[in-house]
Amino acid sequence: MMLPKSSKISSPKFTPRAASLGWILLSVIFCVVAWMMGVRPILIAVTGLVGVIPAVLHWLLATPNSRESNDIWVVLAWTLVGLTAILMSGGMTSPLIIMLAIGPVFALSVGRYRLGLEASLFAAVICLCFVLADVFAVPGMGVNRMERLPVLIAGMSIVQIGLYAAGSGAQLAERRGLNRQGELLRSTLADTPVLVLNLDNAYRVRSWVGDLDLLPDVTAKQLSRARMRDLFNDLGDFLAGRYDGSPPVLKGEGREGCDVASVKTRDGFRFIITPKWERAAETGGSNAAVWVASLGHELKNMLNPVGGYSDLILAERAGPLSEPYKDFARSIKQGAEHLSLLVEDLMTAAKSRAGKLRLEPEILDAIGETEDVIKLLQWQADAHGVTLMLAEPDEEEAGLYVTADRKALRQVLINLLSNAIKYSPSGEEVEIGLAEEIDFVRFSVSDHGEGLPEEELARLGEAFFQGENARSRTGTGLGLSIVKLLAEELDGKVRFESQLGMGTTAHFYLPKADPASLSTEQAAE
Repeated sequence: MMLPKSSKISSPKFTPRAASLGWILLSVIFCVVAWMMGVRPILIAVTGLVGVIPAVLHWLLATPNSRESNDIWVVLAWTLVGLTAILMSGGMTSPLIIMLAIGPVFALSVGRYRLGLEASLFAAVICLCFVLADVFAVPGMGVNRMERLPVLIAGMSIVQIGLYAAGSGAQLAERRGLNRQGELLRSTLADTPVLVLNLDNAYRVRSWVGDLDLLPDVTAKQLSRARMRDLFNDLGDFLAGRYDGSPPVLKGEGREGCDVASVKTRDGFRFIITPKWERAAETGGSNAAVWVASLGHELKNMLNPVGGYSDLILAERAGPLSEPYKDFARSIKQGAEHLSLLVEDLMTAAKSRAGKLRLEPEILDAIGETEDVIKLLQWQADAHGVTLMLAEPDEEEAGLYVTADRKALRQVLINLLSNAIKYSPSGEEVEIGLAEEIDFVRFSVSDHGEGLPEEELARLGEAFFQGENARSRTGTGLGLSIVKLLAEELDGKVRFESQLGMGTTAHFYLPKADPASLSTEQAAE
């Protein structure tokens, strides 16, 4: 599931398209300077017009969602312009030999690493050809027909290489983020009955992670080379772009045993394949049991000592610590707590699927439970520069009680607050409110992020759903699906409101309880 992307204030990314715009501006400056140097106007005009072709082509063809073929045309344009400039300015001895580097650097800046390697090899071959032409004294190769322009253009080329290199920073940061998400997804799905397929816009499998046993007819090697038509039937509407969230049907044995969910991503499609509920019931929930046992035993055993030893370090039992080392220990403890919350979500989902989720409803003080969760997540709010603000209840609402399982209620509030913190801009507030509504108590959590479009808002609460504007944030897409699941288990409900540019609010309803029904121990507490 995907949450609203926050409008966190940060320095704007310098994109490759901005770098191409920089080349156009440099070309204008070049024409002015060349005219002041006394270069013939016709030569200036021809050189300037030919020189801006790759940058203009980039703006026309290479949008963020474009196919690789569009970027190939831009690289080819840079290479041909560079080749022409070298031929017109003296061949191998021309300073414009540096222009052959612009094409490969452009390819790297737009994330086409293989294309960048291929362009580099092609540029190297061109350089070799110029060397051979010089060795064999090919006529006309050493003649400079561009007067004093080569030095100017060489300087522009050096600046442009720097601009594209700066533009590649956003691509590298996004790639690192995707790698971190991939590692998180791989560790999360280890030994679980889930298979995630990522396909590009050409309907080819780009990557996959999870349980390949769900596709018994397909080997790992076959899957890495597969196209959509190799895995699915009934592709007519889907391939024609008339998909409405309904995925195509699997081929082979997986057709009867698996459910498929699909998500349109920025650069393709994502399919999430899981065993059918009926199949899990027939096997006694064995797959889910493996999930629960694996995560519960392995991760819990690792997390408990991490938190415990962090507390010992902060208590300075082995001697005094400087403040930087205390910060390290706090970061370790906070990371362990965050991972523990993720494990709780996974365990809840698995137990629910296996029919083993056990809740123990009791009468709880809604405000008190909310305050406890706020204290628990204060470190996360501080780390994001966000303020948690609990609205003061009215006098008649000062004693709000609900019937709920304490652990489940806290898990819901933790998920709602964690998501609101994550998607709130630094310096903003996350507002928490409680109100009485007939037979329910309403918990409201509001952030001031960018909000969600209606089509994504309607899908909040779907397991593993992640919209377009959560790519830069880590997560499994389980948080709000757990909220929805537990709300239903507690005889409550959840709904979401969002406005683009304004933020998102989650409303969580639980049955109201009569405080007169409190036990003696609860009343004393």
